[in-house]
Amino acid sequence: MKESLKTIGSGVLNSYAQLFFTQNNVTGGLLLLASMTAPGIGIWGLAGALLCQGIAALLRINPVLRQQGMVSYNGMLVSLGLAASLQVNGAFLALFGIACLLSVLLSAALVHGFGQAKLPSLSLAFVLTYWVILLCIGSFTGIQPLVFAPEDAQVWYYAAESWPLPGWFQDYLRSLGSILFEGNLVTGLLVAAGILWASRISFTLSILGFGVGYACFTALGGNPIHIGSHYIGFNFILTALAVGGFFFVANWRTYGLVVLLMPLVVLFSVAGMNLSEKAGLPVLSLPFVLTVPMVIYVLRMSNRMPGIVEVVYQQHSPEKNLYSYQNYQQRFGKSTYVQIGLPFFGEWSVYQGYNGKYTHKDNYRFAWDFVIRDASDKTFRSTGQSPDDYYGYNMPVVAPAAGYVVAVIDGVDDNAIGNINIKENWGNAVIIKHADYLYSKIAHLKKDSFTVKVGDYVRKGDVLAALGNSGRSPEPHIHFQLQATPELTAPTLQYPLAYYLLKGPQSLDLRSYDVPQETETIANIKTTPLLRDAFTFTPGQTLRFETEDGQLREEWLAGTTSQNEAYLHCVATGATAYFVNDGTMFYFSAYTGPRYTLLHYFYLAAHKVMLGYYRNTAICDAVPLHQLDRGPGRFVQDFMAPFTIYRHYLYRLTYPYTDNTIRPTRMKLQSSVSREVLGRQRDFFDFELLLEKNALSAFSIRHNNRTLTARQVMPQPETADEVPVTASID
Repeated sequence: MKESLKTIGSGVLNSYAQLFFTQNNVTGGLLLLASMTAPGIGIWGLAGALLCQGIAALLRINPVLRQQGMVSYNGMLVSLGLAASLQVNGAFLALFGIACLLSVLLSAALVHGFGQAKLPSLSLAFVLTYWVILLCIGSFTGIQPLVFAPEDAQVWYYAAESWPLPGWFQDYLRSLGSILFEGNLVTGLLVAAGILWASRISFTLSILGFGVGYACFTALGGNPIHIGSHYIGFNFILTALAVGGFFFVANWRTYGLVVLLMPLVVLFSVAGMNLSEKAGLPVLSLPFVLTVPMVIYVLRMSNRMPGIVEVVYQQHSPEKNLYSYQNYQQRFGKSTYVQIGLPFFGEWSVYQGYNGKYTHKDNYRFAWDFVIRDASDKTFRSTGQSPDDYYGYNMPVVAPAAGYVVAVIDGVDDNAIGNINIKENWGNAVIIKHADYLYSKIAHLKKDSFTVKVGDYVRKGDVLAALGNSGRSPEPHIHFQLQATPELTAPTLQYPLAYYLLKGPQSLDLRSYDVPQETETIANIKTTPLLRDAFTFTPGQTLRFETEDGQLREEWLAGTTSQNEAYLHCVATGATAYFVNDGTMFYFSAYTGPRYTLLHYFYLAAHKVMLGYYRNTAICDAVPLHQLDRGPGRFVQDFMAPFTIYRHYLYRLTYPYTDNTIRPTRMKLQSSVSREVLGRQRDFFDFELLLEKNALSAFSIRHNNRTLTARQVMPQPETADEVPVTASID
């Protein structure tokens, strides 16, 4: 019962907030208050939202849609419209109930129907329901139009009409108010305040869209009075919000798109006004409803406007959508669907890389040749006259990623040092299919050393053969390339390597989705069992953490979504942290919920962890700005975000201690998050993670000279009857 009331309460507030593409409770409250500037109208809007929520619950409509206000905001608008134009009597009450029922049914049907095409139905249910009612009431003698009495108590807000505001800005405020069927300045100011509270980007877009639409309308000779009285102005505003920052990631291009579309909205508005009024119907939000899905569909199909990026994961905030996208591009912009690693163990040097000076030319320019060098930069011991003298000779060659072996070429003898076999150019080689149009080829292998055959499935790191000196190979080296087809002579494919370590003068640097360059010494990441086990969270696993002072206690449930996204979910706080563990790296991809929970701290502390211990290696990453930034600085940044982002949160992790470098049982990781503003950086959070007994034993947080330590409460041994249940938050 408590949860049902909570769903209804959230749904009612979101019925108002949803008008401007947000789910902010403060904005919802301000819009509800704005509707009450004329209580005789506003109270029916609230009643309509409540009744629609009740009908939706009775019809067992998806509770997520109910809580988001998706099935009640149309009914709320219809209720406001009816109260603004009809007298309240018994017939009105009956009509009110029928209208709410129709709006709920239409909302649910249109959300589902348009959703099949991945398009928004917007307020189409409101327009259709309101039109149906208006077309019917002429036949019902019990329904009477409303006659307003000119009493000061009913028009107290008219005093605002004397405010010294520019004419266009007054029309802007009236247009905002007319969304709630109360086109006055006070209502408009409250609505504007609600938009500004929810989103600075939406606020600027509302002014931009209205300003351009207003200028275009008046330049064509339109009467400015019609902007508010015929519901034209709010179509400019809603279209700008939808296209400029909600359905597309906000940037200067989407602002330009808003400017480009406003003349179209003007034409739709005037045409709709002239056409619909012949039937005695207002145009309402029809131009907005027509324009936005059309633009989304065309841009999605054409995909020809660079920089116009559709929002995939909707967070109901232009700022969050933008900051998340920017962070994703920074972290994973070069990522690939199939992660290709290096085909060897240990440290090797790039003898020839892309566009190499010897053989990597033309169709074969995207390839690498690898050798092993010693401290003197030599590739061989002794005289170097025999293949056995070379460090790479007879070393294992491994699968760079999982796949099926589609070709094995064997039987070619090794060359004497300095000789090459031009006739059998590739020598002994293996080709693996990793995905459609993605194959890897490893060449110059040793005769009769293969451990796989055609048709075998191999996993990343499985040994395939030993390195030889066959084919066009003057000395033992690995030739490695990616290609789109399985032929031995197929041209190369430009494709980055997922993760590898680059050896520097004093440290190893992690490289992600990068291309090794000639002369660089690189290595595959060798995972450490303690790290690998500590950051493996299996579905159904429960982790309990408690601070040393006993003030905070949280229980996290590990699970996966229907899209197979792994997550940790805290039932008490409602927080969820989504993560990826690909066997080499552990990293968090997203976080939802309140800030500064223990799960949020862990999300920051372990934002990205390499699962191999390398003491002198630092892992660097970036944290989404909206997860930490707040205050006046964030407020200003939001206004500027579509054009420039000057505030950043940078993550860094190091491996300062382990009790054993080979098989550690205890390890400490240190990480930090620093804030960078206009190039000036300072510490924001410092973390330490303690790994023991193959698990995360504890982690500490230091912020503003205060330290908080949370320890994992290890579960008691389970009985045979206890079966873990996977958490689900789909």
